[in-house]
Formats: sequence, structure tokens, C-alpha cells
Amino acid sequence: MVSTNYPMIGGNIQEVSIINTSSIENYVSSCQVFPNPFHSTLSITTEKTVKNILIYDVFGRLVKNQPASGTQIGLNLNGLSEGVYLLQLDFGDSISTHRIVKVAR
Repeated sequence: MVSTNYPMIGGNIQEVSIINTSSIENYVSSCQVFPNPFHSTLSITTEKTVKNILIYDVFGRLVKNQPASGTQIGLNLNGLSEGVYLLQLDFGDSISTHRIVKVAR
């Protein structure tokens, strides 16, 4: 981590944190969400155990919040309207976000 002051219009940034992005890229690639687009059921496969699943619509409204506890999950999303959503997988110590699309049959 690197700490320093950076002058900015309207004030100073007090601290900047730099993390190792290669570990994030490796971790995100271990999440599979399929099929995408989907009709009613979405399959999720991860290397780490998912603790919670959140789905947001394009306006940022939470439309589904479901506890989970596994690495292979079948998610029934029949109740959602057609459209684009953000799927957020909460692992407890990290979060992975995926764009998903629901289509009609």
C-alpha cells in the first residue's frame, strides 16, 4: 500500500491504496454464470462458497436477495421480468458482479 497526499481542486486526497490486481483477475475468472442470456434458471459455479446472492435491476434497485451456501447453485429467476440485471455473488470476504440478461422463451 502507498500513502501520500495528492492536491486536488476542492481538497486533498489523503490516502491512496494500491492492491495487487492479478489476484483479483484470477479470482473473478473462477466464477461461471450460465446460460447468459437465460430464460428462467441461471447456473452458478465458483471455486469459493457463495454466502449470499443479490440481483439488481438497471436502476440499482435490489430485486432479489437470497442466502446461499455452495459452489454450484441453480437459481430460479422465473419471477423476474425480461431485461438486464446485475448479479452480485457475495463470498463473505469478496464480491463478484456479473451482468445477466433474461429473455422470453
